[in-house]
Amino acid sequence: MVLTFDKNKIKGSFSKSIKDVESDCLIASNNFQHCKGKIIKVFPFATDETGLNASESDFKTFNGVIGNVVRKAFSCPSKNVIVDKDFILNEIGKKDDFIGNEQVKILQDIIEKLLFDKNGDIFKFDLKVLKYLQFEKENAKLKSIAEFVTGTLITNDIQKMIKDVDTPSNEHLLYRLVLDVLQDAEDNNGKYVDSQNGFYEGLLTKNLKEQLKKDIESLSVDENGFIENINQLIKFYFFQLIVQLCLAFDHFIYAKEKRNVPKLFFTFNWEKVNKSRLGIVNGWQLLESHTEDLFVHANCLEFLNTINWKTEGLKTYKEIEVELEELDEEELFTLNTTIQSIIHMYKTNFLEDIQFKEGKTWEDIDKKNFTTLDTTDNKTLVIDSIKELFHTIKFQFKYGKGGTAQKAYSNWFKRFSLVNYLRRRGPLGMALSMDKQLLLLLTSLSIGNKDKILVKHLWEELENKGVYLDLESKKEAIKLFEQIAILEKKSDSGDAQYVKKLTN
Repeated sequence: MVLTFDKNKIKGSFSKSIKDVESDCLIASNNFQHCKGKIIKVFPFATDETGLNASESDFKTFNGVIGNVVRKAFSCPSKNVIVDKDFILNEIGKKDDFIGNEQVKILQDIIEKLLFDKNGDIFKFDLKVLKYLQFEKENAKLKSIAEFVTGTLITNDIQKMIKDVDTPSNEHLLYRLVLDVLQDAEDNNGKYVDSQNGFYEGLLTKNLKEQLKKDIESLSVDENGFIENINQLIKFYFFQLIVQLCLAFDHFIYAKEKRNVPKLFFTFNWEKVNKSRLGIVNGWQLLESHTEDLFVHANCLEFLNTINWKTEGLKTYKEIEVELEELDEEELFTLNTTIQSIIHMYKTNFLEDIQFKEGKTWEDIDKKNFTTLDTTDNKTLVIDSIKELFHTIKFQFKYGKGGTAQKAYSNWFKRFSLVNYLRRRGPLGMALSMDKQLLLLLTSLSIGNKDKILVKHLWEELENKGVYLDLESKKEAIKLFEQIAILEKKSDSGDAQYVKKLTN
């Protein structure tokens, strides 16, 4: 029935899985368990921190994620050839042309020195090499992030652009030798296996994916530039995706009035900062407070997606707001009753025996967080009920059980951010930080196929990518552009300054 919840969906999402002895398969039990996201996957994080410390190097390189992205573009098996230096060198020695040749050891030494670093990692000399990239210390949590990035950000158009970057054949003999070994080891009968559905692709990701598509198009003009920068670009967009969803979700729940989602300001890792800078006040200090509720949102949205909505597609708060505009008063009343039923079920059926800390009870939930005074408007009542569901789950995590899972869930994102986009600023704490390489990459992509753009247009383009800079950071960027001779001045006025494309 429309605008009522589906009991089977609730059981499928929130029942703890147990192993069936006869079938040796996991089946749903009658025991309740909070959900990371089955119907709708808005975030890809885990509810425990096992493997978090070991994942730092993979957060930095993002090789495992890029390997998954490129394999999907080429429809390769999800689990492809592992790039192992010794395996490649041994296979080269087994080739017919080299068997019995005493000089093969010299060739192997040359290949090892030219194509592998001291850690045994292969030099990315061809787009085809990216197909074989794997996580250094693979675990299920990293795999979930790779599947999330591929399923959420990498559209069919982007896949085609990635595939079209590839040149038909590498003419360098040593490169060709290594590629032949890797391609001979492939499972040519295998195909890329998509993970389960449920990745959110709605209104809140539309602009970001369009921006990524535009940047991939600019990057794909040059294969070497693409290979060199694709890891950094996809990693940055993954960060922006989580940030934008996080801020948009909290804005719906907490904003007391209609206003824009807050802007996040970056600093540069080479500049000095003080406590009054926007990069401090409206940077990580602002974002960190919004990361605490990621797991609450995941569960709240999972519950809301067990409802049989009138329109198709996965729903976040944004899509729900759009649908509310199309419902009549009777439908709004039915929907509100449904959400209240979910809240009642959560409190009584799922968590009836829970013992809260500090002697708290459900009556201690602060109703001011979700109650609009003196209203009989059904649309407002629905929104209030959604907020009540959110705050009920949040209250339970704080005073009941699951608080450890909630903390771990956000800590995966915090650690990813720490490894890539944070810098400690002494007593000021952490600040969102960007290095010169990322700034120059985003600047080049902002210029696109033009020879140059006005500096003021560069700031606008960076903001379209989610990068806001205060006046002091903009001055630092201008200094860098002057140092590397890509700033062109028609006059001392900022309106007559251009940034030129950086040439190799």
